[in-house]
Amino acid sequence: MRRKRAKIHLTDKQRAELQTIVRRKSMSAPLVLRAKLLLYAEALQQNKAVASQLQVSIQLVGKWCHRWNDLIESTSIENCLSDGQRPGSPPKISIESLCQFVNLACDPPAKYDWKISNWSKRKLQEEAIKQGIFESISERHVGRLLKKLDLNPDKNEYWLKENAKEFREQKIENIRTLYKNADALRNKDHNMVGGIIEKDDSLVHDILQEDHNKVNELEEAN
Repeated sequence: MRRKRAKIHLTDKQRAELQTIVRRKSMSAPLVLRAKLLLYAEALQQNKAVASQLQVSIQLVGKWCHRWNDLIESTSIENCLSDGQRPGSPPKISIESLCQFVNLACDPPAKYDWKISNWSKRKLQEEAIKQGIFESISERHVGRLLKKLDLNPDKNEYWLKENAKEFREQKIENIRTLYKNADALRNKDHNMVGGIIEKDDSLVHDILQEDHNKVNELEEAN
């Protein structure tokens, strides 16, 4: 059953701390976005309006509002704004998130109101989080994703290619094929056409299980 919309009511102290997080330049982009989200949620009291204001999904607004109400009485504000992933556990990226990331990297920055001609890793990181593709992701991890996906949006304007649509669809199809064959890859070394996977350097191995060396953990991506 879908949960009712979470109403946000902040104390003066909580509001001040969230405003400090928004202003602090040393704070990570995800924490700043979530602090802004909660401040707007209190002011507007409508998830749709908050989503429109911050250009994020309504689902993302609802998620962090519920998380705030569920945890704020028992933990710190910073913990409420954090992902809550276990320390040392490998990041997991779904097939849909990876496909959405490819689409983003192949789109012109201007589509998302960026006044730049090409994506940088930092801008891609910020926009991917803003669009709700990832809850959080480091600039370094974005660079690793781009490398393994053989994408260079900082140098190439994919949206201007004659075969831009076909290029994008082929990248996404390669990802879907990789996940579809995950079970087979668990049981034996498998070289896929086009070099998507090599014996000791599979795309899913490196992207989804950063510090693990076993192909059988591919299942956890789904």
